Order: sequence, then C-alpha cells, then structure tokens
Amino acid sequence: MRKTVFVVFAGILAIALCAVVFQSSAIGSQAPAARDLTAAELAQVEAGEIILESHKFKNEAGETRGRGLAIGYIKASKDKIMDTLLDYPSYPQFMPRVKKTNVYLNTPTQVNVQFELKVMITIVYHIKHTVNRAAGTITWVLDKSKQNDIKDTTGSWVIKPYKDGCLVYYSVSLDTGRSVPGWLEDYLTKKDLPNVVNAVKKRIEG
Repeated sequence: MRKTVFVVFAGILAIALCAVVFQSSAIGSQAPAARDLTAAELAQVEAGEIILESHKFKNEAGETRGRGLAIGYIKASKDKIMDTLLDYPSYPQFMPRVKKTNVYLNTPTQVNVQFELKVMITIVYHIKHTVNRAAGTITWVLDKSKQNDIKDTTGSWVIKPYKDGCLVYYSVSLDTGRSVPGWLEDYLTKKDLPNVVNAVKKRIEG
C-alpha cells in the first residue's frame, strides 16, 4: 500500500507542469534557471535524447524533498512550443496521466488550471501559472486557495531558441508531506519527467 501511494505521487510530480524554479516558500525559492549545455550534451539532445537531473533538498521543516529537471530539443519556434504548453484543454489528448483539465482564470500573464490525474486513483489539484512569453518561461505554484490532493508543488518550463528549434527545460518539485525515498526519485527522473518532454515533442513534431 505504501509503494502504491508513492507511485501515485510520482505521477503527480511528473505532470504538475512545467533549469530549476521554485517559488513556494514551503519548497524553496529560486529564479528560473536554464543552464548552458556542453557540446556533448547538445549533441545528445539534438539526437533526440533527454538529459535528466535529480536533486534532493531540505525544506524549512528539515524534511527531505525531491526536484527533477529534464532537458530536450524540439524542432519548432518558441511561440509554437509556448502555444502548445498553454493549450491546457488539450492536455488529456497527449499528456501522460492527465484525465481532465479546467481553466478557471486566463489572462496574458496568468493561467490557473484544475488538473485531474488518473494514477491508480484520481488526484485533483490546482495550479497558478505565470507566463512570460518574451522570456519563454512558464512557472507555477500550487493554488492553495483551492482544495488539493497534494501539499505543494512548483516548477517551470523554460524555452530557449537553438538552431532550427528550441532547447526545452522542464523542472518540477513536489511536497507530499513525507520524505521522498530513493526508488521514487529514480522512477521520476528515469521515466516520468522525460515522458512529459517527449509527449510535448511528439505533439509538436508529430
């Protein structure tokens, strides 16, 4: 039963949507970061591979939490990628685990979305996205004014033009209210994070 609960939260972490960025004081605060890639890493992503990184950190309560970063390359313009990421009603068509979405606030710089995931059980949570089209970033925090099935989550998408496409940085962190075991961190970084980037890549490139 314990492993099942952790797998459920693994699915949540992988699709919370959306370089490491954390704006919630419960998780930590950093500005969006899209680090430079080495020549070898650029060759990897151009060949269709996803670069993965994972980190553990302590929150303000001294509890261990996990954050993950996936970096890929998509052959499309920054605007095309941003449009795809911001088309939340279409997520059930291509995003892993997403069963339903409901946009309850939509402005040029702020999009709030209710997500419903099916990961063994149904999980519902609400995300406040901050959009900066000029910078090519979408960052998010949990909307704590709503009822959520998770304690906290933050993350970002960072899109950087490169050659005939863009480098795409997807980062996410989750606070379930309990320590993150090593096997869960491995599951997230080796499977779910790249699945999200590849889902966007496939949606755009076909």
